Amino acid sequence: LVYLCLFRFTFHHSAIIKTALQQKGLQIFLLLRLSPIIPFNVINYIGGFTAITLRDYSLALFGILPGTVLYCFIGASAGSLTESESVVD
Repeated sequence: LVYLCLFRFTFHHSAIIKTALQQKGLQIFLLLRLSPIIPFNVINYIGGFTAITLRDYSLALFGILPGTVLYCFIGASAGSLTESESVVD
């Protein structure tokens, strides 16, 4: 009985997710890529299991760039802070 309820619940939601990704796959994946909460490997698995087009998936990869630039900036800033401390001592 629990299995049947769980199957109906996941089947219904998977149909909704599939329809949403077919219609607005680029927007959904771009927002998922911009979110720092969801790891990229989970997003990759979602893209593999759903019906998102290759074009939408590929274009959504540009959503990684803002986070990458931010992490590089933070790393460079932290490196310059440690260098300035050694000059002061």
